[in-house]
Amino acid sequence: MRRAVLVLTLLAAAACGPSPEDKAREDAAAIAAVNAAQNRLPPIKALALEQFTPADFARMDDTGASCAFYSETRAIAMARPSYGWIKLDGELIRLVSDSGSQVGPLGTYSHYTGRALTMRIDPAGAAAEATNQTRLAMPAMISVHDQWDRVVFGLAGDLRCASQ
Repeated sequence: MRRAVLVLTLLAAAACGPSPEDKAREDAAAIAAVNAAQNRLPPIKALALEQFTPADFARMDDTGASCAFYSETRAIAMARPSYGWIKLDGELIRLVSDSGSQVGPLGTYSHYTGRALTMRIDPAGAAAEATNQTRLAMPAMISVHDQWDRVVFGLAGDLRCASQ
């Protein structure tokens, strides 16, 4: 008798559980919730590029063709044929040129990549003004993007280039 009651109790409990369709719906909802949480992007953290100091230029320790992006009278980004530089929180950040991007003045590129940031420089090439054979100056736009390719800094200014 006890055995029959136990079997009936177990059968009743199994019958009260969710149907396979309900279980599949619950599982799909749980999976969707986990995917949504994992794919959520963090808030955009706006950056402010800092002005290079003479000591920064000395630390870059490179000669040859280069273009500096100026905001008014402040150099805030450097582009060279092989790499670029920006300064954040007092630290110089080296970015590697993307040789597949558009070639800019004096062999520089329009795109530079780092571990967490990328820099894009868009010179107004048609407005390039040759000040002499080794120097160029032109209006340009700079943008810095985070690892999700969201703009975290953007500014219009001047691109000043020289072959040293």
